[in-house]
Amino acid sequence: MELETYSANANYSTDFSGVYNLGHFLSMPLQRPKPALAGVLFEGHVVIMVGYYGGGKTLFATQMGLSLASGTPFLGKDVPRPYKVDYIDCENGMVELQDRIKKQLKGMDLTPDTRALAEANFNYINAVDRGMALAHMVIKKQKTSELEETLRKNESEIVIIDNLGSATPGDIESPIDIKAFLDVVADIKRSCQTIQTIIFLQLQVAQPTYSYDGDGQLLRVGIQAYSLGIAYEFDPYFGLSISRVDPLPHQLEVYDYLLKLRGCVSCSPMTPEQAKPSWPPY
Repeated sequence: MELETYSANANYSTDFSGVYNLGHFLSMPLQRPKPALAGVLFEGHVVIMVGYYGGGKTLFATQMGLSLASGTPFLGKDVPRPYKVDYIDCENGMVELQDRIKKQLKGMDLTPDTRALAEANFNYINAVDRGMALAHMVIKKQKTSELEETLRKNESEIVIIDNLGSATPGDIESPIDIKAFLDVVADIKRSCQTIQTIIFLQLQVAQPTYSYDGDGQLLRVGIQAYSLGIAYEFDPYFGLSISRVDPLPHQLEVYDYLLKLRGCVSCSPMTPEQAKPSWPPY
């Protein structure tokens, strides 16, 4: 799973030429983005989370959303405060998400106070079923009025949209498409002043490619080395079989039977009682 972030911070200077000498640049009182999830998620950013089908994007996003809503750590990363989270579901459906979130809340083992925060701050928005206000919504210029109205009403701070492919009219690949998409997202943020971060989940369609132009001889050596390493599972005396040692029958009996009687299985140390001589047997 990959995370891509796009900064949406405003220009810090009234000089719109964008040219600063080094002294001026180093002395500028720039405002650092505030972390929403320490070291991972920052206020003012747009995040696209990409992964293959069944890779756990929804599981990851809902768990993160619950942690952000309750103000509790997520994967060991601190959340500075509770956030109002809107989870817009464009593909899973209410039954599936309800079952998942119930299990996640149970596993989070929240206190009564943090559980109350999660329930108050986390909104599930059904954008799957026909007849819902945001059903089959499209993130496109002049097509987001209902979405903006919903986010303003909820005073959303963190918006999670699952997934991007279901909410966009086509592939976002060319620079022009990317710019148009980010312009629409910026318009949504301007319309909803409370929004801090928007997270999109995106399905990675292209499968990883493999080439078969490697050194076949090295592959053969590697496979042979691995087979030698596990040969004992098929032949306990494999080490003797490939060596020049010709053991006598009673020597094999020592290693196969007598040492096991003396507590030497798995090379575990013998207790003082086991170490006492047991011969002669009378």
